[in-house]
Amino acid sequence: MSSRAPKLVATALVVSCLITVPFMGASADSGANSAPVATNLLTGETLALASSVGAWKAQAGTLALAGRGNLAATTTIQGGTLALSGLTTTGSAGQVYRGAFSVRAARTSRPVTPLLLFYDNAGAVLDRVKGEVGADSSSAWRPITPVVAIAPPRTAFVALGFLTTGDAVNEVHYLTQPSVTSATPARTDVVGPLRTVGNKVVDANGPLVLRGIHRVALEGFMGNSTGRNLTAEDLSQAKRWGANTVRLSLSSSFWLSSNCHYDPRYAAAVDQAVRGVTSQRMVALLDLHTNTPTACGKVEPQVMADRSALTFWRDVASRYASNPLVAFDLYNEPHDISDKVWLDGGVVATRTGPFNAVGMQDLYDAVRGTGATNLVVVSGNNWANTLPANRVSGTGIVYGVHAYTCPTAVDSSCAPNPYDPASILSSWVAPAKDVPVAVTEFGWPSTASGRYIENVIAFAHAQSWGWIAFAWDGTTSGTFSLLSTAGPGASYQPTPAGMPVLDSLAAS
Repeated sequence: MSSRAPKLVATALVVSCLITVPFMGASADSGANSAPVATNLLTGETLALASSVGAWKAQAGTLALAGRGNLAATTTIQGGTLALSGLTTTGSAGQVYRGAFSVRAARTSRPVTPLLLFYDNAGAVLDRVKGEVGADSSSAWRPITPVVAIAPPRTAFVALGFLTTGDAVNEVHYLTQPSVTSATPARTDVVGPLRTVGNKVVDANGPLVLRGIHRVALEGFMGNSTGRNLTAEDLSQAKRWGANTVRLSLSSSFWLSSNCHYDPRYAAAVDQAVRGVTSQRMVALLDLHTNTPTACGKVEPQVMADRSALTFWRDVASRYASNPLVAFDLYNEPHDISDKVWLDGGVVATRTGPFNAVGMQDLYDAVRGTGATNLVVVSGNNWANTLPANRVSGTGIVYGVHAYTCPTAVDSSCAPNPYDPASILSSWVAPAKDVPVAVTEFGWPSTASGRYIENVIAFAHAQSWGWIAFAWDGTTSGTFSLLSTAGPGASYQPTPAGMPVLDSLAAS
């Protein structure tokens, strides 16, 4: 990443004999739904809402039936209502759960938030995870975006929640088609060596689709060269989500003793991070993310790698050549350079003055010159948005595309259709028939929405491409953060932006 009430239409639900429900909460007014189905863990009247409210309880407001299959929540105190599906659904630690329903307002549209709550055997709340905020409507049923969470240790029960906010007293809002489904992340071990065959990556077990997260820390942002909360536990949580790849941002400035930013602790910190990833049998993708064309320049992303990157990659490749689960991402997001410079290097102009850039071919040759046969990722030009016609000569190469329609904020500078990644990704479909391609970085500059991230993952899946979501940063405060909880003792729950990532990794 760069620094860039009409009358309520009562609709019948199939009653308690129903064993499957749509993944997405379908409109209660709609007909057949072609979405994938999964076993609904809600049962009896809690699901059917045919003759009673089942185990549903109100923590704010009152609940009643409103026609067969519909739950009515009425506000009794100004501010909103909260209804929970009760402690009748058993849960299991490490399982990924997805909650969904459709909503409708009697008269006034309000924000609606889905929740998943996890309880221990004594009924104490272990975790409460909020999904993406939507809104109901008085004119039609609306499916909410599913809430996705991972059950923390000691989970015994899971409940679905329905929260409205901003309500006046005696407002009524309706819920229908509630569902709670679960998935067990495969957490499949990667077994080296990694190589490419045609347009596929393979490991010792066969074809391998690289899927995972980008771990921000070691590239030196915020003046921290040894990482933020970068621990073995933090990295193991990525495996718990179902990731098989962790992209680690590095800086040549802290690595090279010739640079005045050199940190003698840095190589050991990188070693520790690599061990944390590969000991979990995941791929550690080492990304040269920041550099300083002059020995004492500012540590930040540049338009391209400078010549010190050749020494950096000779050192790094030699250090990790014997670890088949380490891969090398030669340079992050080259930009404002010609395709010739991207490939072969040359003098480039920057705001701080010109410098001699080194091209992707020389960087690749520096790695291979050490005898290292590890997988190599080559990012495209123009912020890794485009793939030049003349490419790197060699073997074991994956081409990386980065997809940000809104690279810094959701505002008027975004693409005409900011939620559609096809404006960036479509041009990669044809070359991907011949060479391996992965979306090695993508994200959305708001933790409140997962819509764009879900669309990128869907595009990548349709092409059988790998993908790596940005960013898992050791905190919960980042603009692009995938995590709502992080750090020692945390359960590493997703933000709404991170929910499609967890959901897709669990389903992989």
